[in-house]
Amino acid sequence: MRLAMHYKMTMNRYEEILEALVNKVEGIEDKTWEDMCFDLNLTTHPDGLRKSFNGGPYSGYSVYKYFKEKEDSNYSEDEFERLRILREEVYKEKVKLSDQKREYRNSLREDARYENLVEILKGEICNLDKIETFKAREFANTGVDASLLLSDIHYGAKSDNVLNLYNTDVCRERMDELFKKVVYYCSLHKVQTLYINLLGDNISGLIHCGTRVEAEEDVVSQVIHVSELISNFIAGLTKYVPEIKIVGILGNHSRITPNKDSNVNSENFERMIFEYIKLRLPDIPMIVNGTEDWCSYKIGNRLIYVEHGDKCSISNIRQNCINLTGQVPDECYIGHYHHHEVRDEGGTAVIVNGSLMGVDSYAMSRRFNSKPSQVLRIYSDDVCTYNIVLE
Repeated sequence: MRLAMHYKMTMNRYEEILEALVNKVEGIEDKTWEDMCFDLNLTTHPDGLRKSFNGGPYSGYSVYKYFKEKEDSNYSEDEFERLRILREEVYKEKVKLSDQKREYRNSLREDARYENLVEILKGEICNLDKIETFKAREFANTGVDASLLLSDIHYGAKSDNVLNLYNTDVCRERMDELFKKVVYYCSLHKVQTLYINLLGDNISGLIHCGTRVEAEEDVVSQVIHVSELISNFIAGLTKYVPEIKIVGILGNHSRITPNKDSNVNSENFERMIFEYIKLRLPDIPMIVNGTEDWCSYKIGNRLIYVEHGDKCSISNIRQNCINLTGQVPDECYIGHYHHHEVRDEGGTAVIVNGSLMGVDSYAMSRRFNSKPSQVLRIYSDDVCTYNIVLE
């Protein structure tokens, strides 16, 4: 009895291995031959297994299929048709299961890579001097909030034309000028809480051939340097504004894959910028919507909705918020378009931010021109909008 049970278990195991190897040859299973040997606990060398099972008309696969077809020929036509349909259904289920496993493995691989990059960032940041933050003196019950729209920095990009000069040095100069003006206006209005909205495209990126050719730095250096630049910018503001909050969304220039149709939101360098800033400024809260490229939050009783702008237009961003959140926004912030504009869309204020970069070769070719600028909104009894021009 024990011998019979052992034989049955051995045959079942053997058939399971055969089915797994057949799935590998027929493309249902996308594992490597090394993975097959490991998962099936086989002592055979991967190359030896591949050649012996999938190597010509007398291979294990060919012999297996031959006897399967010979076995099928013994059935009646009706029985054969029933078996054929049954095998097709089994095959479909195998493919579905394989696809699910593949997506799950891809998800785990992506998470592992991201976590590894964060660990590397942590290690690098430990070697940097600590950024000093301050606690500004609070203004007596002013209740004034402000919102800085910071977008389209395109750090690492180079532009030199009759209308504009831009490189990493100019970027830093413009950030310094922006800092001084934000401090001035926040002090003038006695701002209690400042929301800094990172609306995307902080780096030049690698999505277009032209941006890579014109780039002053590689994309990894862009991420590190702009993250440090923004972190110091925010830390400096803590000396003048009692409370600061950061809002972050993803841009299109920071995506990893040049082809936008095959890209997923999580594959975006902007995520690393947010992680860097959080590690450098752990005491300043950051609002992000996971790996999504939009976010909504409240300033006082105002519902604010933000998008970068590559997946919406100035006229339909309000509707996007309604579709996603089920709520009508009081205000929408949008970047991407590299010009300043304030528009009323059905009672919702749409604020379009300028760019820190200014006119590049692409804008010149399309005959567009706008001065480098960023927007600061002051909220008290009334709303004041400063379009801060940076020249």
